[in-house]
Amino acid sequence: MATGDSPFVADSLVDLMYQRVHASPRDPRTSAPDLPPFFSRVVLRCLARDPADRYTSAAEVLAGLEQHEPNRPRVGPFIRRISLRRAAAVAAAVLLLAGALAAVPAMRGRLARPPAVSTAPTKTPRVAVLPFTAIGGTPDAQPIAIGIAQALNTKLSALPEVSVSAVPAQPMRPDTPLAQVGQHLAADVLISGTVQQTASGVRIAITADQTMPARRIWASEFSGLPADILTIEDHVFTALLAGLDLKPATQSLTRTIGHPTENIPAYQLYLRAGNSMTAQQDPKNVLAAIDLYEQAIKLDPSFARAYAGMSDSAMRMYRFTREQKWIDKALSAAEQAQHLDDTLVDAKLSLASVYTATGRLTEAVATLADAAAVRPSAGVLTRLGRAYMDSGRTDDAIAAYKQSIEKDPYSWIGYAALGNVYMRAGRYDEALVALKKVTELDPANATGYNDLGAAYIQLGRYSDAAATLTKSLDLLPSAATYTNLAIVNAYQGDFSAAVSAFEKSAELAPNREQYVGNLADGYRWAGRLDKANETYTRAIELALHDLQVNPRDATARANLGMYFAKTGDAARARKTIADARAINPADVNLIYADATVAALGGRTDDALAALEQAVRGGYPVTAAQHDPDLRNITQTDRFRRLLPPPR
Repeated sequence: MATGDSPFVADSLVDLMYQRVHASPRDPRTSAPDLPPFFSRVVLRCLARDPADRYTSAAEVLAGLEQHEPNRPRVGPFIRRISLRRAAAVAAAVLLLAGALAAVPAMRGRLARPPAVSTAPTKTPRVAVLPFTAIGGTPDAQPIAIGIAQALNTKLSALPEVSVSAVPAQPMRPDTPLAQVGQHLAADVLISGTVQQTASGVRIAITADQTMPARRIWASEFSGLPADILTIEDHVFTALLAGLDLKPATQSLTRTIGHPTENIPAYQLYLRAGNSMTAQQDPKNVLAAIDLYEQAIKLDPSFARAYAGMSDSAMRMYRFTREQKWIDKALSAAEQAQHLDDTLVDAKLSLASVYTATGRLTEAVATLADAAAVRPSAGVLTRLGRAYMDSGRTDDAIAAYKQSIEKDPYSWIGYAALGNVYMRAGRYDEALVALKKVTELDPANATGYNDLGAAYIQLGRYSDAAATLTKSLDLLPSAATYTNLAIVNAYQGDFSAAVSAFEKSAELAPNREQYVGNLADGYRWAGRLDKANETYTRAIELALHDLQVNPRDATARANLGMYFAKTGDAARARKTIADARAINPADVNLIYADATVAALGGRTDDALAALEQAVRGGYPVTAAQHDPDLRNITQTDRFRRLLPPPR
């Protein structure tokens, strides 16, 4: 293939077969001198007589080629004409050919093929549909790639015969081993594919790989015109079911036959909008997505999914800007999506997101319960659990999270959510068990280590917390992790290090009142009072803005009360924290905030009474012991009686 010539030359078929078994193939450069030496070595290794001397997979061929990728500008015309991945496909074909040739003597008398045997797993698979890759650089291929992956994910999610894992927006490295990808996504089958735009249409290649042990179980190619994209998606899905040896019941299949729209131009705009939303998440791309969704809706006013997409995009703009107009747009679009298709789970999830952000928690719970009735997936149940938690329905939240884990026991997401609700309930020992499970299921998960570090802080295990949070930052720097590490430093008396970490947190999330308020705390503890007051003013502005959007945000209201206390406005602080506690009286974190406000206001007895109530509710007294804001009560005999006896 590389040279247009045969690796063996002979005068007769017998002599040729003898050479194939006993002789070494000619160096490809004897026929194609422009081939670089490294490529010639790859080809010759593929043609090695002894199978042990050959590559064992196309991935190894690609690795052999990519070792020399920095030298590509200096290689001959053949390598410049094709990509390394294309070259790997050529070399892999040579590898397969070499295996067949070496086996010729053993094949005498076996002209008939044995019956085909499916290599798909026999148990119900846990499948993850990875983002498809557009190759060739044409702008239209990427939206089609997004559409096919999205369609497969949606159709598979509608089948009770298969469990579909959520794929995070942040992609993993392409060279990550299959077993590690499967562990990260809690999937034992990975669906991936490529889309290439050609002069005659599009060519789609799709594969299914088992992760443990790593092996390919199905692969197929499809082609067609972009105008037939919906039909292509249906064909791909049907072929994938056969490739995975899935035989859904008729009732299950009826959930997969619908199309989001029959207007192809509208669908293409919808896919382009999705492409903008999966690109770098900045306001420019999100605004571009909103414009494309609006164009799609003009072409098909009944396009419910486009309304749901526009709602999600508007919510993203709100998170960027905190402007009320985006919340209003998100609500209007989600309501229209729900009106057009009240069975569409995406519409229900979009609507619930707006309800949650605006404090309409009863409606959020009802909407998510409806979504769970239609699609009782682990992801939907986790969202329902969060709505219960925000509503103060702790037991219901725990039950929903446990249901999520039952649906997908290999996913870390349910355990992370369960650990956090246990933290909110003051059940820290149970929280530790759940959060450790997150790191066991996915050792490369930064969120798991951050949450585990937060639990260690509450239990006063500062060395464990620092080590765990540092590991989280090594994996992925985040505002939450920097602020948690800053708290560890502050509780150990290192206020300079605390300020530094708080500043990094606020840089990553400058519009989040919690992180700005924490930075103000750091400045105050370090004695930089002017800087602290200036930063508290900004935190108060942000908290008030959040409460305009969601008046039922008990955490923002409690934080606001503490900011008032820390800037000397004791009366307003007392009223604000009382309002926060009224929203969720059982939340031990709000009770602890009440103790903080009382302590800062010099009301020692009230502070100790609130702290005792928090401790009875499960809040660890060790977390209060080193809090700089509680110094005036932690030295009292009444507080010391709360401490556990020394070991």
